[in-house]
Amino acid sequence: MTRRCAARGLPRRARTQPIVIVVGLASLFSLVLPAAASAKPTIAVRLSPGTIVADGTSTSTATATVTEANPPPAMVGFSSSDPGVRFGAVTKNKSTYTARLTSSTVARTVTITATDKAALPPVSAQAPLTQLAGPAKTIVLAVQPGSIAADGQSRTTATATVADAHGNPVSSDNVTFSASDRADAILQVTNNRNGTYSALIQSSTTADQVTIAAVDNTARIRAAANLIQTADPSTVSLVAVPSSAVTNQTVTLFAAVYAREGSGTGTIDFLSGGAAIAGCTGRPVSPSSPTAACQTAFAAATSPEQITAVFTPSAREGRFGATASLSLSVTPDLSATSLALSNTVYVGTRTTYTATITPPAGRPGPTEPSGSVEFLDGGQPIGACLHQPMTGGAASCTVSYQAAGSHSISAQYSGDANFEASSASAQAVKAVPAPRRVLGIITSSMQWNFAYSPTYTRVLTLVVNGVKPGATVVVTCQGKGCPYAKRSTVAAKTVLCGPKGKRCPTHGTVRLAASFKHRLLAVGTKINIKIVRSGWIGKYYLFTVRARRGPQVQIACLAPGGTRPGVGC
Repeated sequence: MTRRCAARGLPRRARTQPIVIVVGLASLFSLVLPAAASAKPTIAVRLSPGTIVADGTSTSTATATVTEANPPPAMVGFSSSDPGVRFGAVTKNKSTYTARLTSSTVARTVTITATDKAALPPVSAQAPLTQLAGPAKTIVLAVQPGSIAADGQSRTTATATVADAHGNPVSSDNVTFSASDRADAILQVTNNRNGTYSALIQSSTTADQVTIAAVDNTARIRAAANLIQTADPSTVSLVAVPSSAVTNQTVTLFAAVYAREGSGTGTIDFLSGGAAIAGCTGRPVSPSSPTAACQTAFAAATSPEQITAVFTPSAREGRFGATASLSLSVTPDLSATSLALSNTVYVGTRTTYTATITPPAGRPGPTEPSGSVEFLDGGQPIGACLHQPMTGGAASCTVSYQAAGSHSISAQYSGDANFEASSASAQAVKAVPAPRRVLGIITSSMQWNFAYSPTYTRVLTLVVNGVKPGATVVVTCQGKGCPYAKRSTVAAKTVLCGPKGKRCPTHGTVRLAASFKHRLLAVGTKINIKIVRSGWIGKYYLFTVRARRGPQVQIACLAPGGTRPGVGC
């Protein structure tokens, strides 16, 4: 299965497929320059109201205020992370820009961005817009299992799914359940806060077909489903090995069917919290092979896991289904924290410390660590990096030292509901004066985008931004799937463009992905990108392909004429 994931710096896309995209934007160093003659403009944005209905007609007003000093005239535009949000014409009143926006039909929180395109570089600000589901229009009811024993003890779960006119889950209505057999007991009704409402129903002692009904009393809509109560049930036993687990640990579930002689042919479905466990449904059983098995893993955050095995007999046997349940305790797993940094940095330049949090090697997923990381210097918290949020399993801290000296940098992961806390050992960092021969510091950044699977990774986007004329981008590739071993590109002020060889500005962008198109990079393959310029401190990026995750990314500086990343710069 191919997965993608989003890297720090860009918004995470909704998971509409079992693929996640890694998008990264990083700039490790910036040259400290004297203040410019003109102050950089600033922009702020607000929404009124900040919450509307996701019905495609509700509106809000976006207002951006630009503060400028010795400005060129501002040129403000609005955009949304939800492409379904529509904007009207932008009106201006002095330094205020206003646009009416219309909601999409997807209930979620989206980001509204206002950008002053006239500023160099452009400046932007963001505000959240909450789009709520509209009134409920549909309700669907399912009963699982659909057949239980008429013994006054067997139980089933009825689940009602409520949505608005656009299919958005409605999670705040009043939903009640009932049974046509008044001896059936409605033991518990739960609002699952995701548009589903469930009820635990206990059978009566009457063998019959029962109608289960769910009524949304807020929207006055109703749904019904049938429940078969049988007089001659089969029985099911369920065990888990191991009987308790940690996050991501493989658990094997065994369900065995015991039935009257000559029966017991059908299928077993394994459920967790009333929902089917992926890949563990429709497991066949028969009198000669009455046991079904399922291997899966759970997260401690949802512990204890309520596991159910549902036996559905074949049609020729009649209605003799059965269930068995157990509660599985899942506790947090260990974690490991590693710290990446440059051991030597220049006074007055920014350096970034990156802490990566990983689960044990034998239990890599699917649940990954989350939470925050605290960075320390000499055992004391760094003020600007107390609780750095994690993105894609990593957190970073950027600092600038104003005086030469030695530092001892470490990192502590706070842990979360699924993983225990851990820390990275201290590493020595020395801040030294920048050598006078350095003409400048390359501030180029990179944007990347990878698709990966358990066995290979593909390059979708690989771009170097902000490359000034005279700098060289050197790309080397080592490993299976590389299109070449080494390639260099010298940035020029202009490039050939147009049918008649017209020369156009380069805008400082070097695109590298074309050569990697359709290339399947094997695990362990390394792509190294250096941005260098004579007499300047350069940039160093190393992408190492990993299995089941995006490539490991290392970022460092390069001393003028140097080859060892992070040494002498």
